[in-house]
Amino acid sequence: MHDSIVVLQDSDFETFFWTPDAQDPESKRFQPVEQIIGLTPSDLLLASLGASTARELNVFARDRGLSLRQVELRLRYRDNGGRRSGIDEEIVLYGELSPADYDQLLAIANQCSIQRMLHEGMDVVASVAAGI
Repeated sequence: MHDSIVVLQDSDFETFFWTPDAQDPESKRFQPVEQIIGLTPSDLLLASLGASTARELNVFARDRGLSLRQVELRLRYRDNGGRRSGIDEEIVLYGELSPADYDQLLAIANQCSIQRMLHEGMDVVASVAAGI
């Protein structure tokens, strides 16, 4: 199981996911995710949050004409005595941006719909249907 993931998304919305090296868990090296099967359900939650946040940032920057080339999100679970108690999200912005741009983009990141769902909580009701 991974406890962190890196999401890279460029201004064309091409998105890449990186996880810690499974062969060497103590290593600080990350490796690209080749297929979704390489992600655990917990990884998928981090990937969803990261990809959604990156998308929001890239859409905002594009619509405002900001020079944002790439967004990198480093997400990891916060551990509280062996129990996951939250998610830390570090956002790295690549481009020619002013301090005001950074402030605006951070505000947009904090409005991400996946982040709001996680913060507010959400009931999930599953059902099954027969395929044809």
